[in-house]
Amino acid sequence: MKIGLKDLYHKWYMNKHESFWWIYDSKCVNDTYNWIIYILNGIKFTSESTLRIMKDIKKLIEDMINEIKIKLPKIYSKELIDVIFYEFYTKISYVEKARFLVSEKIEREKVYLNKRLFDLIEDANF
Repeated sequence: MKIGLKDLYHKWYMNKHESFWWIYDSKCVNDTYNWIIYILNGIKFTSESTLRIMKDIKKLIEDMINEIKIKLPKIYSKELIDVIFYEFYTKISYVEKARFLVSEKIEREKVYLNKRLFDLIEDANF
């Protein structure tokens, strides 16, 4: 069985509120109303968290676009931004010189990390 993204978000909420889950599970097995409230709170919590992260990523992209336009106007393009934000790592070295990416050596290969995006996701505790 494949676990969908929505299931991972709900499990994330349940893990964050594990104490309630165990108390509820052991003492209130037949209390359907509180179970539904718990699940709805989980949906609300994960939805709000996801929207906040999406807004933060959008702002980060806008900030980086403006910085690249100022510091590297000759190489700025939408495709460059797409590559930088598509994955945490890329092989584009010339953006590192302007401190938009951080180099990292993985085995024999040198890759470049979008540290700002990585930190933003890491701070979100996903």
